[in-house]
Amino acid sequence: TVGWLGTGINLAYLRWAAPALCEAATRTPFRLRVISDRPLHLSGVATEFQPWALVTQDDDLRRCDVGIMPLSPDPYSAGKSAYKLLQYFATGVPAVASDLGMNRLIADHERNCLLAADLPAFAAALVRLLDDETLRQALATNGRTMVQREYTRTVVAAKLATALRR
Repeated sequence: TVGWLGTGINLAYLRWAAPALCEAATRTPFRLRVISDRPLHLSGVATEFQPWALVTQDDDLRRCDVGIMPLSPDPYSAGKSAYKLLQYFATGVPAVASDLGMNRLIADHERNCLLAADLPAFAAALVRLLDDETLRQALATNGRTMVQREYTRTVVAAKLATALRR
């Protein structure tokens, strides 16, 4: 199961990535779980809709084998945060993300995430991750460790306190 978490307005990124998702699905069949306020169906990709709820989002993500964060190559997308990527890492879900914007700062390619520069690379990275359980486990462990080290409330609160004291 490949998971995507986001608001309905950002379903445009899945539509943009549809050719890569279709290509990947022909090579390694998967189900795309769309966790959102709106459903999405992509031709050539088996999809399921999971209505988003704050109380269930972590469990919904944990039921995914891989998380994805495709971003189209434009200035708006380059300015987006990597929050979705951090959510995947925090729940122990390995991810494939577009090599753009904040994703470049959060992802340590091949260590906690696979980055993809374009749609063909996105399809290849997704297939690679779906086909390699050992790699999925390594990325999941490393991503979770990074979030615990850098992004827990305690760590962020200490960084904020230090910045405010300065």
